[in-house]
Amino acid sequence: MISVVTIGEIRSIALQNNWGEKRIAYVEDFLKEFIVIDVRYNDLLNAYAEIDAFSQGKLAGKPLSTSSRNMGKNDLWIAATAYIMNAQLITMDKDFQHLDGKYFDLVYLSRV
Repeated sequence: MISVVTIGEIRSIALQNNWGEKRIAYVEDFLKEFIVIDVRYNDLLNAYAEIDAFSQGKLAGKPLSTSSRNMGKNDLWIAATAYIMNAQLITMDKDFQHLDGKYFDLVYLSRV
């Protein structure tokens, strides 16, 4: 599964880095292997709101054990998608670290 937001981010990276047609076609073909999760589902909207409130340390009954975090809006959509799908979140950065084990399990990929 993949969030529709992640596909948008990948396409933006391709444009920003001037990927060639062959590389873009390869990535687009690879993305066809995934089920795309859209943002229009009520459960996803509620998960977005909950994770945002939690990250700000303002979710009643679920205290944040670290200082509050201002997550990027795309990261919130991606995190909410992993949460409602009960999926692991695969990432290369630490932006989701405070959610690990609370909303989903993180899998970190190393940069090559």
